[in-house]
Formats: sequence, C-alpha cells, structure tokens
Amino acid sequence: MTGTTRDAIVGQKMNLSVQVQPSGTQLTNTNWSVPGMRVGNYAVDPSGVSAQVVPFTDTTTTSISFYWVDEGYNRTVSLSGKVNGVSVSAYVIFDAKRPVVTVTSETGEVGLSTVWDNALTLHFGSPSLIGINLNRTFYSPPSGFSGNTFWVQVIAPLRRRQLADGTWQKLTGAGLDGHYPYSSITHAGDNPRQPIDNSRLQYVANDTATMWLMFQPSLANSIPVPLLKVDWSWYGAIENRGGGNWVLTARSNTVNPPPVATTEFPQWSQLANDSVWVNE
Repeated sequence: MTGTTRDAIVGQKMNLSVQVQPSGTQLTNTNWSVPGMRVGNYAVDPSGVSAQVVPFTDTTTTSISFYWVDEGYNRTVSLSGKVNGVSVSAYVIFDAKRPVVTVTSETGEVGLSTVWDNALTLHFGSPSLIGINLNRTFYSPPSGFSGNTFWVQVIAPLRRRQLADGTWQKLTGAGLDGHYPYSSITHAGDNPRQPIDNSRLQYVANDTATMWLMFQPSLANSIPVPLLKVDWSWYGAIENRGGGNWVLTARSNTVNPPPVATTEFPQWSQLANDSVWVNE
C-alpha cells in the first residue's frame, strides 16, 4: 500500500502492519507516525457505570491499530525502521472523513408548580416545553459510508436542602445521566426537577450537564466518536414560608445553548443516579 491513498471514516478501526521480504528478515528500530487526533480505543463498561478513552501509544511494533476522531485529508501515515542496518521507510495516505450534522436546541424555564404529576416540584421546563430539547435536524455521512448517531449525557448535579433543625445537606457527583445511550433517536431532552418535602426549610438545585451527539460507523470493530456537544445548566432556589407555602426565590438557566463541534469524548466513572445526600 506504500504511496497509495485510501478513504477512512472517524470511528473506523485502522489496522496497519508491515511485512519485510524476504521471509525471515526483521525490521528493527520501528517507528510509526500517525497524524491527527487518534485514540487506541473508547472503553464503555457494559453496565454503563464507566467510560474511558484509551490513548494510542503503541508506535514501535510492526502492527498497530487506532481510531481517528477528527477529519483530515491527505494524512500521511509513515513507517520507518532498519533492515540489516539499512534505513527503510514506507507510507500510506488517508482521507479521514466525518459526517455532517446539524442540531438545534430549545430550552424552557425554571419554575415551581404542580405541572409534573400533580405534585409540587422545583423544575426546569414543563410538559409543553421541557427544560432542554435537542433535535438532530440534518445528518449526512460521507459517501461510501454509513452509521448511526445517538446521544450521551453526563451531568454534575448539585442539590442542597435544609432540614427542620437547620442542618444543610447536599447531593453531588458527576456521572452518566440515565442510561447509555441516553437516546438512540434523532432528538433528546431533559426536564430535571426536585421533589419537595414539606418538612424541609429550603431547597437549591444547581445542575450542569453536557449532552453529546455520537456517531458510530457501520463497520466491524468500530467505536462511537463525538460529533457535537451541548453544555447547559439550571438553577433554582425555593423557601418554605410555613405550612408548606413554598416560594421561588431565585432561578436561572442556559437559554437555547448552541451545539459545538467537538472531538472530546464523554467520560465518567459512576452513575449520576448513585449520588446520595450527605451533611455539609
């Protein structure tokens, strides 16, 4: 393949190896040069409890594998080494392609009402306009390739509540929100809320989250790679004025946050739902 140009797509497993002729001849001082953003793997636990990027570091063996994450044309992957003390080299050129997508976002407002399940809650969004709604409005994979997109959300909740004796408690712990994937259809949304116990004096919700749109090519041994991400947050504070008379004292939220192209993978080491209340 030396000197040839080949098409590739992000998330495709790239397997490259070198053969030296005649048989039995050894290549020494092997060194591969691979341009662009590439990873060794993206490891998601089957239970969804964790996800980590595995770096690509193995550049001194005769066979390598990696995955490109970003787009790049005329990428020259080169190999150098020595055979019987004589310097040798080889190269192959790749056009690493990436799907074109468009995502829109729409947000609701922070409120205190019974619009959810007829129970008083501090909430972001309502049934008619949820907290954040994301829609993949356009999707075009590169010619000759196909694949699927899906959503993943990592959230960092910060909830506080004041007990009747004045003690403050908090709930924190960034992690995967919901399931992996969060949604496998063209749209995804979230409407976080804080249930209310009338024995409490105050509640504060201050959550930040990132929703990723991922793409995985329809190829054996491929991995999902990030295309876009949307950062969003919401804040609300309520106070019990007595007898269950709750008042919304402060509120804010990200308004229609713009999707941003990214090569950053979602990573986490716990499920956000596993967070528990602790005393401050």
